[in-house]
Amino acid sequence: MFYKRQHHQSRISVITREYKPMKPFTLLNLCLLLCHSFAYAETAPVQLALMSEDDYLGEVPQVLTIARLRQSAADAPVASTIIDRETIRAAGIIDLPEVFRLIPGFYVGTNAGYIQNTNHVVSYHGLTDAYSRSMQVMIDGRAIYQPLYGGVQWSEIPITINDIERIEITRGPNAASYGANAFLGTINIITQTPTGITGNRVSLNHGNGRNEAFYHRSGKVSDLSYRVSAGYREDDGLSNRADFKRTNILNGRANLKLSDMHDIDFQLGYVEGKREEGDTEPDAFIFMPRTHGISNHFELVKWNMHLTPKYDFYVQAFHTRDNSDDVVTTAALPFPVSPSVQSFRNPYEFDRYDIETQLSATLSDDFQYALGGSIRRDNLYSPFWLGSNQVQKFDLMRLFAQAQYDVHPALTLNGGFMIEHNDFTNSDFSPRASMNIHLTPNQTLRLGYSEAFRTPSYLEEKFRGGVTLTTSIPQTILLQRFFNEGNLKPEKIQSREIGYVAKWENVSIDAKLFNDTISNSITEFDNLSFVTPPNTILAGGDVGTFRNQGSLDIQGFETQIQLSLGENTKLLANYAHIKNFPNNVKANEVDDLIDATPRDISSFLLTHRFNSDWDASFSGYYNSPVRALGDGNPVDSNHRFDARVAKRFKLDAYDGELSLNIQNLTDRHEKEFAEYNVLRRRAFVNVRLDF
Repeated sequence: MFYKRQHHQSRISVITREYKPMKPFTLLNLCLLLCHSFAYAETAPVQLALMSEDDYLGEVPQVLTIARLRQSAADAPVASTIIDRETIRAAGIIDLPEVFRLIPGFYVGTNAGYIQNTNHVVSYHGLTDAYSRSMQVMIDGRAIYQPLYGGVQWSEIPITINDIERIEITRGPNAASYGANAFLGTINIITQTPTGITGNRVSLNHGNGRNEAFYHRSGKVSDLSYRVSAGYREDDGLSNRADFKRTNILNGRANLKLSDMHDIDFQLGYVEGKREEGDTEPDAFIFMPRTHGISNHFELVKWNMHLTPKYDFYVQAFHTRDNSDDVVTTAALPFPVSPSVQSFRNPYEFDRYDIETQLSATLSDDFQYALGGSIRRDNLYSPFWLGSNQVQKFDLMRLFAQAQYDVHPALTLNGGFMIEHNDFTNSDFSPRASMNIHLTPNQTLRLGYSEAFRTPSYLEEKFRGGVTLTTSIPQTILLQRFFNEGNLKPEKIQSREIGYVAKWENVSIDAKLFNDTISNSITEFDNLSFVTPPNTILAGGDVGTFRNQGSLDIQGFETQIQLSLGENTKLLANYAHIKNFPNNVKANEVDDLIDATPRDISSFLLTHRFNSDWDASFSGYYNSPVRALGDGNPVDSNHRFDARVAKRFKLDAYDGELSLNIQNLTDRHEKEFAEYNVLRRRAFVNVRLDF
């Protein structure tokens, strides 16, 4: 029997922290136990001590990213998770990608391959590789993926952990809202807004091969509120890899209030430093260990117009600039090469210009919508990878619309689409629709369907770079890894989801069954039509290219659970079971695609506050064996446990916190992504002072 729903009341809180590694049988027992106890949950309220999403957005917990609308998790068209700053602090996160270990279905690896080996691997629902090019990653709605390989250079994002207010993760295709890169999901990192309150913070972090120092300042001048962060980070990385990082970071955010109807947001960020990369394998002959300089910056302006109580409108423009100057060396080769060690420059320059506008309207308690569009130009200069000294230009145009309609107190409908036109694949149409059935005031069943496209990256469409070595004989040596044929179609995903969200006073659950079909899969082939230039010897094996072939079904179940075990003790757990079923692909790649996703992924975070000064946490992470694509190779199942203890204190005018965080407590020498990434125990001491 359906209930009569009252508007503006919370029906389900957004789950802000996760999880516990469990085997399927253990998790099933827990779910059955919880279901048995639901009848008692509403009559036994327990005070939640951890910060909730209510603290950010008022009385009704809301998600902002999924459909570009303010929605409760019970009304949203797809599953989501919000990680707030308190969860990040409690888990002892110091590297941003580590947050995603707390999201059901996410695989995280400390390092990637030979070329991106200072970078974390972050993937969702499979096809794990070094570039993680199937998710749209944003900071305050600004896309930060690299067009060359379609992924994110996580260590060079110009923000610090202390700048983050919360992270909203859409667990499912979201191209209807954010375009082609939102193929499997979206990550929106939302930074703290300027509050106008004057304050300072100094944070220091020191541990095994890691040193950080950051300063944060907030204040107000007339009608301008601002927040500025600056600091330095260095990390020696893994003991057996060439992967140290040295970065200087500066970022700022300001808001100028012009009137009750108009205000302007300003954002900027800058990172510069050095990173080490290279192949340390004994048989390596190219991309030897080396250090190269990096720098990037961005500028953003957003004009917000609160036209009426029902209508909001914004225009946003941003520019991003990335630079990298890499001098690549090759080892002594088994050829008559003179000199024995060669080197070549590998410069990389990238500019993105983007303008976006959106109108949001809440016409009644039952209906709201958002519509808008954007234009973008990417300029890319990468002569080695693309085999051309010309600047590559990539243009993109988008139109989108999203709407939520409460047809009945027990039924909410969502619908939306994105029309996208780009220089690689021309026009793509990505629709989405969902039906949310509110079974009771505390429980919702969601039925959803969406389609999304993934535009090929430059490395898949236009990688033609090769290395030519001069020899003492008439012939030259050509190392040509790829020579792409181009004209790729976009990958397409059709996603079907049955979701369940529920909240009682001491239990919150978000679970879903999913069935995704990926067609036009982009796969590596031998380029048999490649012609070796005259007087040249081709070395290094076959030349590859990328083509569309076959499809892949991804099916599974995932859940996230939040439990209050007492006024000061919380348990957050997640679990995902995922299976891949390749169809019509090359016979020798079937096993690779099946094994590219861990079958089981789980994690937990247990927090306890002893008193107003002391708190502690214990977390664990598990994934079953995986064989990542590309530079990855088979690694066994991974078990990791972390612990943190913190003490708050007051010293004159300073409010402070001293914490100790230990990662990989058991020192199991875990391997992530590939055999050459070996994790050891690491301990860090953090000091924070507010004044």
